[in-house]
Amino acid sequence: MSSQKVAQRYATALADLTLDATAQATIRNELSTMSQWMKEYPDLYAVFANPAISRWQKEKVLRALIERWKPSRYTQNFLRLLLRNERLHEVANIYAAYLRELDQRQGITTANVTTARPLREDERSELQAQLEKLTGKRVRLQVKTDPAILGGVVAQIGSEVYDGSILTQLENLRKKLSQ
Repeated sequence: MSSQKVAQRYATALADLTLDATAQATIRNELSTMSQWMKEYPDLYAVFANPAISRWQKEKVLRALIERWKPSRYTQNFLRLLLRNERLHEVANIYAAYLRELDQRQGITTANVTTARPLREDERSELQAQLEKLTGKRVRLQVKTDPAILGGVVAQIGSEVYDGSILTQLENLRKKLSQ
């Protein structure tokens, strides 16, 4: 089974267990912390990913982390489950899948938006409102700038791309004129 499918199964199970928003926020923050540690400290990741290191030694490392860090009971139990199933090194993928699962359950989608220049707050609000109307969901904008598009907006929501850039319009015009 692929790593993404495994991550999604754990994320779904965790989301099923944590129905209230407070627990979800706590777990979201704590899994974020653990994911960051795995990225920032390659030795920590290596310990949990290495099958040659005994489970007892891995449990000892996790126990020391938990004692110093003091995460919630949910997170502690979840991390122990991941360790028991030899999946703790995949916590970053599971965390990302958990965020996607929570967004899906709350009717939130992410729009990756590219603009030629930074958006003013009123432009950002108007764009968000238009995308929410288009998708029928609440939209979280992730905006980046790229002067190469010359103007307009390119928005990607899932596999759908809405390209209203001047660069694309000029390219389409060039194609029409060359025919």
